[in-house]
Amino acid sequence: MALRRVNMNIDEELLTQLDDYASKMHISRSTALSVLLSQMFQSQKAMQTMSDLVVAYNDENSKGHSCEL
Repeated sequence: MALRRVNMNIDEELLTQLDDYASKMHISRSTALSVLLSQMFQSQKAMQTMSDLVVAYNDENSKGHSCEL
């Protein structure tokens, strides 16, 4: 995976939370931000998948098909 450098502005309180997390995990600020962003995107993808499954399940039930879990 290629790494890219980014510059950003961030609220001081949020930066303090990031630094605290990095310190507790014994990782750099940059790595901490990457880990947290990755977790957030994975969580968001999982929630979308669950939502899609619920819609598909409801569609099947509305057609009169029984779906057993």
